[in-house]
Amino acid sequence: MRVSVLAVALGMLSLAGAACGSDPPPETPPQPSAPPPPPPASSPPPPPVASTPPAPTGGACTQVAPAAGDAAAPVLDQMAKADARGMTADGGAFAGQCGEGQTIEQTFNATPGKCYTVFAVGLGVQQVDITAQTVSPSPMIPSVTVAQSTTSGPNATIGGGGNCVKYSLPIGGPFKIVAKASKGTGVLVARVYSK
Repeated sequence: MRVSVLAVALGMLSLAGAACGSDPPPETPPQPSAPPPPPPASSPPPPPVASTPPAPTGGACTQVAPAAGDAAAPVLDQMAKADARGMTADGGAFAGQCGEGQTIEQTFNATPGKCYTVFAVGLGVQQVDITAQTVSPSPMIPSVTVAQSTTSGPNATIGGGGNCVKYSLPIGGPFKIVAKASKGTGVLVARVYSK
């Protein structure tokens, strides 16, 4: 058994000698330790967008003196010459500075047997609409629309082109003209004509 222990010891020494031979084992070249990559560059946040307040979407326009709508007078006159022949202005023009969806109103008294035409012009407003409504004697009774414009664009008409709206009741009564800035903002000017 002594021989075998000695053989094992010599075998181990020979392995150790081979491991400690004159040729050193090849070394792995040191890997340079690179710093971690910088985080991805982020672009600066976009500049704040200047916001404009939203245009009003209903309610009454700010009433202005009819003189503020003087720029619309030539347009109203041309419309009356073409579509309200033989008619005269029934009261003064009414005007308002309007946001989109806002309205101007004026009440007038309809006379039995008379015929009516209404014009409205928008300065800066792209779509103007007009309605003629009954004036309710009580909050419990809603107003009724009796006529409305069917034109498109910044000029609107009720009863134009020789098709005036005839008031056929035997007694007079109050009516309300409502002009609306359906699209766009600017000044609205309207006037009632009759014959």
